[in-house]
Amino acid sequence: MRSIQKLRSKAIQWPILLAVVALAGLALRQSDCKPRVLRVGIYPYVPASDDIKLRIAQEFEKRHEDVRLQFVDLGDYYDGGLLDALSAKRVDVVEVDTVFLQDLVESKLIEPIPRDRLPSDTDFLPVASRAAMLDGKVFGVPHWVCSNFLFFRRNDPDADRMRHVTKLNELEQVLNHPATEENGLLADMRGKSTLGEIYLSFAC
Repeated sequence: MRSIQKLRSKAIQWPILLAVVALAGLALRQSDCKPRVLRVGIYPYVPASDDIKLRIAQEFEKRHEDVRLQFVDLGDYYDGGLLDALSAKRVDVVEVDTVFLQDLVESKLIEPIPRDRLPSDTDFLPVASRAAMLDGKVFGVPHWVCSNFLFFRRNDPDADRMRHVTKLNELEQVLNHPATEENGLLADMRGKSTLGEIYLSFAC
C-alpha cells in the first residue's frame, strides 16, 4: 500500500466513492433452489446506516428475487478494514473511496467492469466517470461525489485573493503568504489521517 504521503495528491481531487466488484465476482454460492447471496460492504461512515442497509436490501431484492443481500462489516475502513475484506474475499461488491483505487487495482483485489454492463456516462458527472477509470478501464460505478468548501470572512485581509482562487496551488500561495503574519495558518499535518481532504478542511 502506498504511503499516505503519496495518497495526498490523489485525495486532493474530488474524493468519490465507487461501488466496485471484487475478484470473487457476483456470488453464485447457493444451489438453484436457494437464493443466491451477494456480500456487500458499504461505506461505514454514514449516519443511520442500518436504515440505509434495510432500504437497499428491500429495493434490490424486490428487483432481484433470486438474490439476498448480506452486508459485511468492513471494520476500520481506512486502517486496513477495506483491504482485509477484499484480500480475504469476504465481499463481492464494495464501496471504495477513490484514494484507494490504484492500490487495489495494482494489488489485483478488484477487477474492471465490462462496458456493456455499465450505465451511460451521461448519468454521471464527468469528473466522477474519470475517477472510476484507470488505464482506460472502468473499475466502478460513481456513487457519491464529495467536495470541499472554503469559507472565509468578508473582511479578511486576503478575502479578495481568496475569491479568485480556482486551483490548489493558488490556495497554497494565499495560505503560505498571508497579507499579514498574524493571519498565517498553522496546521499539524503529521499522522495517518492527513489526506488531502483534511488539508483543505484545515484551510477553511
